[in-house]
Amino acid sequence: LFENSFLFVVERINGELFHIGSGDVKKIMFIGVLDIFGFENFVTNSIEQFCINFTNEKIQGFFNYNIIASEQEEYIKESVLWKPMKVPDNSDFVAMIENKKGGMFALLDSACKAPKPAPELFVKEFFKKQGKMKQYLEKAKGPKK
Repeated sequence: LFENSFLFVVERINGELFHIGSGDVKKIMFIGVLDIFGFENFVTNSIEQFCINFTNEKIQGFFNYNIIASEQEEYIKESVLWKPMKVPDNSDFVAMIENKKGGMFALLDSACKAPKPAPELFVKEFFKKQGKMKQYLEKAKGPKK
């Protein structure tokens, strides 16, 4: 029911927006819905929720660059007068998670393959590898004992 209602609304809006000659609306225009506000704060997050939040952060970074930063670059090229915006950059946070050598996923994978996996060892190694990101991790706590 919800899917069909949503598809009807999208098709209707696209039909209303389509005023360019004739042709198939589906091939020319579309409406994308992006929920970038999915960073829930639970007492305990599951790995699934963490992955959803991480994906949202990646999408947010893509959005920040492709919508805001690239548009400002275009304004500069075209000498458009506007008040520049500071574009948020979350690439350090994304790298902290997905870096192939010192990122959380790589370290977690390695820790799980250890002969005697221990959450404390994973946390210690993760904090050791973070460098400039340590300032953001100071309040983080290790696993509950």
